[in-house]
Amino acid sequence: MIRLLKMLSIVGGLLLLVVGVTCVPEAPHSNPVDPYFGGNQPTGWMLSGMVLTRYEPHVPIGDCEVLLFPERQFARTDARGTFSFPLQQSGEHQICVRKEGFFPDTIIVNPDTLGEKTLNLYLDGQPYLLRAQVYSEYIDQWWPEPVTTINFRVVAADPDGVNDLDTIAMVIPELEIHRVMGSTARADSFSLTLTGDDFPNSNPFTLIGKAIYFVLQDRSLRQVRSEPHYLFRILEQSPHAIEPTSLQQVSPTPIFRWEPYPASFTFQYEIEVFFIQGGIPISIHRKTGIPPEQQEYQYPDSLPTGTYFWTVGVRDNLNNFSRSKEASFVVP
Repeated sequence: MIRLLKMLSIVGGLLLLVVGVTCVPEAPHSNPVDPYFGGNQPTGWMLSGMVLTRYEPHVPIGDCEVLLFPERQFARTDARGTFSFPLQQSGEHQICVRKEGFFPDTIIVNPDTLGEKTLNLYLDGQPYLLRAQVYSEYIDQWWPEPVTTINFRVVAADPDGVNDLDTIAMVIPELEIHRVMGSTARADSFSLTLTGDDFPNSNPFTLIGKAIYFVLQDRSLRQVRSEPHYLFRILEQSPHAIEPTSLQQVSPTPIFRWEPYPASFTFQYEIEVFFIQGGIPISIHRKTGIPPEQQEYQYPDSLPTGTYFWTVGVRDNLNNFSRSKEASFVVP
C-alpha cells in the first residue's frame, strides 16, 4: 500500500508539472528587435550583406546602423562591414543604412529573388571642411583708389577621396549672395574674393555679423552645408608710413619708420619692399610678425641702386589686413 501511494504521488507531480508548463502564456513580442515581433516566425533564411564605400577599392564600413522593414529589425555592421538578419517573411523588404559622415541610403530588395540571400550596399561619403577662413583686406594706394576685398578660403576633404569633391559654393542667405568658389593648385583647396561692389549698395560692411555658409557638393551632386562662419572686422583705417618717402635718397640699408597704429585689438605689423623695374613694381622683401610696440624696421640686406617703394601693413588675429599707401625712395 505504501509503495502504491508513492507511485501515485510521483505520477500526480509529473502531471502537475506538464499542466503548469503548457499553461504558461507566451512572452509578448513587442520589442522591434525581437525576431518574433508582430507574431512573425523566421523563414529559415538569413539576409546577409556588406556595407562598402562607394568607389573602388570599396573599403568595408564598420559600425553602420542597418534597419530592415517591414520587420523593423536592427543591426550594426562589424569591422568587415557585414550584417545579417533572420528573415521573418518573404516578399519585398526595405533596407536603410546610415552612419555619421556618410549620406544615408535606402534600397528595396526582394529576398525571394536573391539566390544566396546576400547583397552589397555602397555609401557615399559626405564632403566636409577641414579649415575655413573669411577675412578682409583694405589696400590703401595713391591711384586709382583704395580697394576693399573680402576673401574666402577653404580646405575640404571627402571620405571617398578629394577627387570626389565637385564644387564648393559660398552662400550668404541674408544678402542673397551665392558664388561658386574657384579651384586652386591643390585639389582640396578653394578660394573666392569679393570686392565692395559685390555687396548691397557697394558696402562690404553689410557682411559683418551675417551668417556665411559653404555648400560642398560631390560628384554624385549630393550636398552638405557647413556650420555658419562670420566676418567680424574690416580694417578700413590704414597705417601711415613716415620715412623714407617721396623719393627720398637713402642708404642701401634703409630704416623704415611708421606711426603707431591706434587699435584696441591684437595685431602685428608687416613690411613689404618693392623694386621698380621698367615701371612695374616687383616684391623683393616681406617681413611679418612685427610686434605692435615696434615702429621701425631696418632692411636686413644691401639694396642695389634703383627706385623702390615700401608699405606697412597691420594684420589682426583674425587675419584681417590693412595696408598703407606706397612710400617711395631711391638708393643712389
